[in-house]
Amino acid sequence: MKMTVRNHMDRHHVLHIQRLAHPINTTACTCKVKAGNIVIALRKAEDGQTWGGMTEAQRKDKEAKDNKFSSSTPSDANEDPQAGIMNLMKKMYDDGDDDMKRMIKKTWYESSQKQGGAGAGGMPGVPGMPGL
Repeated sequence: MKMTVRNHMDRHHVLHIQRLAHPINTTACTCKVKAGNIVIALRKAEDGQTWGGMTEAQRKDKEAKDNKFSSSTPSDANEDPQAGIMNLMKKMYDDGDDDMKRMIKKTWYESSQKQGGAGAGGMPGVPGMPGL
């Protein structure tokens, strides 16, 4: 996708996004020029499709991360039952924004306080939360 704007507020602008994550419906896309900005709305070629990112590279990164966590689930009944929960928490932490990370840290700390751990245990594999 490439958009060139000439002489908007006495400046020329170019927005070039190489290799979008999925095809778009070019006839349904819109562009609105407002006083201080330009709003571009791209329409997905397939309705109901969700995009993990805007570009193909972002999409591939998200798919690789999702595959990493889905393949690490315990397959043996004798494995630690907590491993699946820990993988889920790590995925939520890695994918979450700052507020999500703050909430997970707070919840983990409060949980360890209730169990008498005084917050020393941490969450293994999660940055900023030391492991056991």
